[in-house]
Amino acid sequence: ARAFGAQGESLKRRIEAIEANCRRLDAQIGAAFSSLAAGRSNVLRGTQIVSTNLSVDPAAWPGGIRLCFCGPGAATVRGMINIGAAPREGIDVLSSGLDLPLGESSVSEIHAVRFADNMSSSRLEREVLPYWRELLKPGGELRLLVLDAAACAKAVASGELSLYEWRTAMFPEGDVGASGMHWPEALIRTVEAAGFVSVQVLPVSRGLNRMPLFELRASRQ
Repeated sequence: ARAFGAQGESLKRRIEAIEANCRRLDAQIGAAFSSLAAGRSNVLRGTQIVSTNLSVDPAAWPGGIRLCFCGPGAATVRGMINIGAAPREGIDVLSSGLDLPLGESSVSEIHAVRFADNMSSSRLEREVLPYWRELLKPGGELRLLVLDAAACAKAVASGELSLYEWRTAMFPEGDVGASGMHWPEALIRTVEAAGFVSVQVLPVSRGLNRMPLFELRASRQ
């Protein structure tokens, strides 16, 4: 009995040591995830100017600052401040589209090329578009070049596009939950709800990989 008691105490101490190690491991994993989440937050919400010769001083832009928000794979535009969520050649500013170092009514044009594809309609209406409207001067122009989700669905149904081609274009970064799934009628309502006027949709020739696109133009009153 005495030997069993000693073995029991030894087993108990081992179990307690294992439990202590598990608690330490849980704490380390929790800290790692917290750090990762904070890092993601900084990447998504922070703004970093990466171009060494870029000026955001309105005095350097006599006609008003011109912004181009570039989605994944979208070409940058000369004569504009090119903004992207990830670093690559031609991008001047890293940003999620918010918190730019610019004042109200300091921008004459905002172009967004495939930048809105990965944003939900509610986020566009409540956060991004009101902020962009605030940046624009009265009469300033908004131009959105967007993948037409409805036309893509029709093309897949008819066999013109494969499901793989559609998925690759709609979710270029592999995150199926990120897409806003926009089409002209729905995006018109979203842009008008955000306070823009003179909203119109223009036809656009097929983009890369034969994907149907549309361009929406609007202005700040």
